[in-house]
Amino acid sequence: MSKFEQIYTFVAVADQLGFAAAARNLGISTAAVSKQVSLLETELGLSLFNRSTRKVELTDTGQSYYLECRKILSDLEAADSMAKQQHQEPAGLLRVTAGRHFAEHYIIPKLSTWLQRYPKIKLNLELAERVPDLQKEGIDILIGMSLSGPLDCIQKQIAQTQYVFCASPTYLEKNGTPQKLSELKNHQVISHSMRHGESSSFKSILVLNDTKAMLQCAIDGIGIVKLHDYVVQTAISKGKLLIILSELKEPKLSIYVCYLPQRHVQGKIKCFIDFCETEVSKAKSFNQ
Repeated sequence: MSKFEQIYTFVAVADQLGFAAAARNLGISTAAVSKQVSLLETELGLSLFNRSTRKVELTDTGQSYYLECRKILSDLEAADSMAKQQHQEPAGLLRVTAGRHFAEHYIIPKLSTWLQRYPKIKLNLELAERVPDLQKEGIDILIGMSLSGPLDCIQKQIAQTQYVFCASPTYLEKNGTPQKLSELKNHQVISHSMRHGESSSFKSILVLNDTKAMLQCAIDGIGIVKLHDYVVQTAISKGKLLIILSELKEPKLSIYVCYLPQRHVQGKIKCFIDFCETEVSKAKSFNQ
């Protein structure tokens, strides 16, 4: 009879606070349960239970020992689960919320290949610029945002970006090019509804909740826009937008992936995060 069997039986009795109930759950006799617990007590040289005809209670030492043993068994169960997940093909429903522009650049172009690689995963991908409550909404991953995720999440940097001010050549020809941040108060500025505190530097004539819409409005000559460098990179390379106020060095910002804490990350979550990190690492805009 192994020490592990004795501990496992002891925990079963402590869970049920009864030898007969533990015996039924374990599928063995009450006498066998009592024998294993007695052997454990003898080896430890102490009593783990106060026994009476009415009830079974843990002693103070037994309570402390139970908590430690329960933790060990939970760790073993988690290790078993992790081993099975690593052996098994990732499967199940995976719910992901991603920043729209990030997803369009670094997820969707390679999504077909990823889905073929993991056919047992059903992906629910929401493109939105918001910070959801992952626990409440049942979301597995939040990715592609420069805003911090919920406090109860594990947050990992997958890239860095930087804001730049841009405007179309048409707008600048018509309205002039500002040389100082303070001069933006005399210009038409397009802002994002999730940014707070920008109104102290300039007055926005248009507020949107979508980065792609902001980009298009800037290209159309509506006004000056402040967006992440990777968002405007293509428009700049094609001459549709020009960088202004380049002497204003905005601080580097992190792009995050967030997920709920778990003892072992599920296979479906890990393979998606690995995929996104690989695609981002290939992107020139995040490696300059």
